[in-house]
Amino acid sequence: MPHCRDESAAVVRAKLLAKLAKQFRTADVNERRAIESLRIVASASERSLRPALLAAEDLLGGRIHANVGPDVPTFSKVGQQWTNGEIARLYPDQVKPKDYDDDAARLTFLGGLDVGGVKLGDVPIDQVTLDHAESAMRQLPVRRPSTRRHYAQTIHRVLSLAVYPLRLIAASPLPRGFMPKAGKPKAFSYLYPSEDAALMASGVAVHDRLLFGFLDREGARYGEARSLPIAAFDLVRGAVRLDENKTDDPRAWALDPGVVRALQAYVERYRVGAKPTDLMFVDEHGDPYPSKLARRFRAALRKARVDRSELHASTEARGRIRVHDLRGTFVTLSLANGRTETWVADRTGHRSSAMINRYRRAARSAMELGLGALPPLDEAIPELAPLPQHCPTGERSDLDNASQVMETSAIGEMTEWPKVPDSKSGVPARVPWVRIPLSPPVCSTLDAA
Repeated sequence: MPHCRDESAAVVRAKLLAKLAKQFRTADVNERRAIESLRIVASASERSLRPALLAAEDLLGGRIHANVGPDVPTFSKVGQQWTNGEIARLYPDQVKPKDYDDDAARLTFLGGLDVGGVKLGDVPIDQVTLDHAESAMRQLPVRRPSTRRHYAQTIHRVLSLAVYPLRLIAASPLPRGFMPKAGKPKAFSYLYPSEDAALMASGVAVHDRLLFGFLDREGARYGEARSLPIAAFDLVRGAVRLDENKTDDPRAWALDPGVVRALQAYVERYRVGAKPTDLMFVDEHGDPYPSKLARRFRAALRKARVDRSELHASTEARGRIRVHDLRGTFVTLSLANGRTETWVADRTGHRSSAMINRYRRAARSAMELGLGALPPLDEAIPELAPLPQHCPTGERSDLDNASQVMETSAIGEMTEWPKVPDSKSGVPARVPWVRIPLSPPVCSTLDAA
């Protein structure tokens, strides 16, 4: 069985041969012809297996049982094998792993559409036709060209994988020209430095503010940042290493000093006992961030009273602000404040000038408006601000029960020192504070200010 790539495929083929051999014996087929037929079926590829079974059926006088043939997966089954990463694991040279959440959601919707009396997801992959695909596209509730194109790409990708590397069908039924035109993309906004400052000083969870502040100060993609372990950050030298990303182009860069100080304070104050392999950015419960965070981000802006209409209202020409637009904020404000394209690309991973040039008009506008730069992250987030450095009385403080200490935030409200989730229960709980070496020592009253 030369075309069985793994043990599971070999077991399936062996069971098929056993069933076929039993039927040959029952039908009293000539032994030499039966053995030759079994050899052909055993050595057949996925593409040639069906013709081999048809030849065996001729030997049986058309009495071959339907359940002898190979089980052809449905459209939804092939899609599931793609989005759960199984195809990428079996064929790493042909299919690269990625974030499949969007594709999985589209496949779920497409699979439930009625395409001529049957759901698209239930159609065997070798029976999917152009009519099925066009019927599904006609039922899409959205008219936006780019969104329709995403759904068409999902159908096209599943059928392409069925051709190769799965070799379930000889060719895709979709002709050239099936894909809708992408159309002109919508414009998106960016945060002004004053709006970022309001968000950073708001009552939004400090974990969320740190993530948002990191994204618009360093330019990483949200999907990249949410998967970064603590070990990827060198907080002594002030650098970050990003090995796995969308473009398979590992990169490293020097972090903004304010970001370094904020991350140091965050790890020391909120991530006590965290391992280097743990994620740097987690929510207030210690859980990884979901793949989609746009609604949560806009709700945070509302809570911070950042109500600029173009950030929250979607029109035909402009979309509401997304977490991805924090990356655009970084590019826009960096160019507006004199950073070079190379400096920006080192951090964002953009491979072409064309992508960065999309932001130049907004950058010129930001420069003419005199918006300035984003404030240092450790100064913008009150909970991560440096501890008082001088002690009027010269006395050392007892930091063993610092959970009782209160500080005044930038907006004049009294807040407790951080609570972190218990590693076992996940319930936020007070934890002992960590002694941080400071010179001169921290005063016992933590300053009147």
